[in-house]
Amino acid sequence: MAAIRDLNKIAGQQQNKQILYNINKVNKQIGIHQNRLATGKKNNSAEEDAAGFVIGHSLQARNRGLAAAMNNIGDARVSLSVAEGGAINVLDILETMKTKAIQAANGTLSDADRAAINNEISALADEIDDVVDETTFNDIELLAGTDLSVQSGAETTDTESVEVSSSDHHSSELGVSEVDVSSSENASAAMASIESAIATVKSTVSSLGSYQTRFAHKENSLARAITNTEAARSRIMDADFAKEKMAEMKEKIKQNTINAVNAQAQLSAQSVLKLLL
Repeated sequence: MAAIRDLNKIAGQQQNKQILYNINKVNKQIGIHQNRLATGKKNNSAEEDAAGFVIGHSLQARNRGLAAAMNNIGDARVSLSVAEGGAINVLDILETMKTKAIQAANGTLSDADRAAINNEISALADEIDDVVDETTFNDIELLAGTDLSVQSGAETTDTESVEVSSSDHHSSELGVSEVDVSSSENASAAMASIESAIATVKSTVSSLGSYQTRFAHKENSLARAITNTEAARSRIMDADFAKEKMAEMKEKIKQNTINAVNAQAQLSAQSVLKLLL
């Protein structure tokens, strides 16, 4: 009888080890699914999927870089808009100066009339300088022959060089700071200088418009890239809540079944032992 008891004990121990192994295995799976449900991520460590974990984090890093680049493009577009507004103001002032010069070229004006017009033109030249000095973005003068470098992507090579203004737009550089309309002949010469300045500023306005169009397309391209990259990252990293919940329920059913089998096995072993004894 002692031998029977020993054999029964050994068999019970082996059975208990198998049951314990299955319980631990099921509990581990339940923990994995519950962790995924809690974090919303399918891969919470490299242990679960080493390749997927690395790829997912690489895509996440790229997405952050693209988002930063998109902010850079936004800042660049704002700065270009500020520059365009300043350039248009300068252009309006130059057009007014031209009108005054045309008026001064008329031979019917007196010297006093031309002197008054000359003072007006001088004041307008000073106003051009004020506009140029005030046309800034983050303390950068935009109409003083300014070039900007814009980081427009997630890679180090993704840079855009922007020529905000090809030349300095102060009145002295535009050639209109010393305009003299004290005589009809001088007024005609002044008109030529002013027209040359107008051509320069118009070129700047046209160039700024082209850059803004270019950056608008770049912004749209980055937005699509961010959406596509996030979708790829989500497929690899994000948990499917319905799938994970079903998997958790399945493992819990296994857990309950193993516990029930274990309890039944314990009762059966005790009953057999009672019959033998």
